[in-house]
Amino acid sequence: MKKVVTVTSSKLEDVDAAISEINQQIDVESITLLLLFFSTSYNKAALAKAVQHHFSSILVVGCSTSGEIGLGGYNQHSITAIAFSASQFQVSAALYPNIKQLQLTQWHHKTVELYENHKNNFKIENKKQIFSLLFIDGLSRCEEPFIRVVSKAMRGVPIIGGSAGDDQQFNETYIFNNGKIHIDCGVLLLISTKLPFDIFKSQHIHATDKRVVVTGAIPEERVITELNGYPAAEEYARLLGLRSPEQLTDGMIAKNPVLVVIGNNEYVRSIQSVNKDASMTFYCAIDLGIVLRIAEGGDLYASLEKSINDIQGNIGDIQTMIIFDCILRRLELLESNQLVEVGALLSRYNTGGFNTYGEQVDGLHMNQTCTGIAIGYAND
Repeated sequence: MKKVVTVTSSKLEDVDAAISEINQQIDVESITLLLLFFSTSYNKAALAKAVQHHFSSILVVGCSTSGEIGLGGYNQHSITAIAFSASQFQVSAALYPNIKQLQLTQWHHKTVELYENHKNNFKIENKKQIFSLLFIDGLSRCEEPFIRVVSKAMRGVPIIGGSAGDDQQFNETYIFNNGKIHIDCGVLLLISTKLPFDIFKSQHIHATDKRVVVTGAIPEERVITELNGYPAAEEYARLLGLRSPEQLTDGMIAKNPVLVVIGNNEYVRSIQSVNKDASMTFYCAIDLGIVLRIAEGGDLYASLEKSINDIQGNIGDIQTMIIFDCILRRLELLESNQLVEVGALLSRYNTGGFNTYGEQVDGLHMNQTCTGIAIGYAND
């Protein structure tokens, strides 16, 4: 069975050498799209110049990360590239600038135009042959309204994505599109193919019976100042059985986020940072008065393996997976010494992707999940 998606990586520190190494591992003349997921350790101007030199004839889209997933599993301070063959894929793209201005109507119209033009240009009659990938500024705090608007604008088209990272500096994230690096924006890709595919969400975090009420918050900054009437970090630490917030480690926070329960569904609200004033900053939207539950992690490896097995039951053998994996999952794997083991599992399926500041699937933005798409082989 012939693979028409190539996943490759470079760990070379020199950006020109890294892009050159990637160029040598793919057939540029045969591809229609190249995804690039890159560490902020690379000089962004030099990266853009190198990409233009080697890949000026094709569409290149991607973003900065907080860890890359490519050859060998989980990498860091590297570049992952995913090349799509023109023989099996048709691609359209749109850049959404200045997303912090919340131009909801413009987002809707641009998405409808992108969708209709894609169907007409490539004569797509069956929307089940189309999926969408989203890359968005991971520090914009705009993911919820953006994913909601674009998902409704092309109802029925599956969409997955990831919020760009910056190696946990929380300073500035970057989107790469059309030879240039941008900030404060999102890029939406429409990809059509006759190959079988399936989108998925894998989550190993579940609610406990410990409940807290948000009694103080700054919603526009995704900050909780009080839980149950006490300084947020102090109450959170107490519920975890700790004496003070100073005992909270990154791994402990990753294993014990909070979540919202709506009906039978659980939506993780992960903690980005515990602040000096005992407030807590989150990766997802929060609000005053909501009831949160302290969560705990199960077996990440087993939950991911089950998700992959379910996909294979739907589409058969997997030739590649593109995944968006929360940075907190990576931190948890580091603390539990499972990073290599889970990375090896992903490598079996020719996986490329990155560690995110948030994940999207259909109309939802979430945390502490792995969202992705698996692509199968042609049905002979």
